Amino acid sequence: MVNEVMARAITGIDDDLITDAYKSSKKKGNIRFLYTAVSVAACFILIITAVFLTFPKSPAVYLDSEKVTSTPLAVSSPLSVASVTPRATQNVTITLDVSLNKTETRISCTEGTFTLCGKNQDTLFYKGTDFTTDKDISKKDLSLCWTVESPEKSEVYTLTLDGKETQVLNLKFDENLNNWTIFIEK
Repeated sequence: MVNEVMARAITGIDDDLITDAYKSSKKKGNIRFLYTAVSVAACFILIITAVFLTFPKSPAVYLDSEKVTSTPLAVSSPLSVASVTPRATQNVTITLDVSLNKTETRISCTEGTFTLCGKNQDTLFYKGTDFTTDKDISKKDLSLCWTVESPEKSEVYTLTLDGKETQVLNLKFDENLNNWTIFIEK
């Protein structure tokens, strides 16, 4: 006890001061843990955001402002009875609005030709059957006009958009609708 009194006298520290210091360090530890947890959460949010922003998106293809999906869309009004007769079939022309999501994309068709223009058809980028866009073209909203000459109603024609993801668009005659339809192959 004499040593305790002597130690207290020399250091000037009493038990209350020591317990207060110990409690204070526990509070600082809780605050440090909170800062660490918030920092880890913020980093996690940044990483997730970066992944979703750079995650490749498939090209968006629209026909008359309606997105082309796996459900067949009618290309135009139904054919008349006179056009069903077995004679030379007229050309089928489809104008699609395409957004390539800033990725290089190879566009090719099995039959016919396509033209790739700016959205307002002010700039012609390509006319033919096979073309690979560069990143500058892919940044723009594009208009793709695909023409199949004298198509056979029993055939399926394909247009392929091959970028980070591949989309195959099929052009097929639907007997029930009496019309050509376009849809994305599953």
